[in-house]
Amino acid sequence: MIEERAARGLALCLLLGACATAPATPPPPGVQGQPRAEVVMPPARGVTNLAVRVQGVAGEIAGATCDLASPYTTARFTAPASVALPDLGSATPPVTVTCASGKLRGSARAQPATRVADTGMSGWPAIGISVGTGSGGWSGTGVSVGGFWNGGSGDGSWTKVVYPDLLVTLR
Repeated sequence: MIEERAARGLALCLLLGACATAPATPPPPGVQGQPRAEVVMPPARGVTNLAVRVQGVAGEIAGATCDLASPYTTARFTAPASVALPDLGSATPPVTVTCASGKLRGSARAQPATRVADTGMSGWPAIGISVGTGSGGWSGTGVSVGGFWNGGSGDGSWTKVVYPDLLVTLR
């Protein structure tokens, strides 16, 4: 009987252990990009982040000193890091990151991409409740549940600029 209880207890522990997830890798420290004083930057629509990691021949290198450069911003940081940069819409430029650790040096370029923001269609929720109070036309009386709202400003504000994670290789 004791052996049966022990076997059940062991099986339960193994089953619960199989459901456990590994701890998530903590995000890299955050760094704020700085605007260049000598240029006029287009209006920003928000913030986007660039995750930067550095690797050498033997694997990832922590503690490398890095410089980020774009036509509008600069940043100096220690990798790994997440650099906050302005989302300038279609005017968001590529950025170049140059890193060094000891005698090793390397550089990489990140090209921005536009993605649909996850806030719904055209910046408004995609599912909702609509109550019509007028008469005639499309706005007649009644209630619609679960319909799509297709509002928004039409200026592309429902998109967001993102940078892919950047891996700088030192040689």
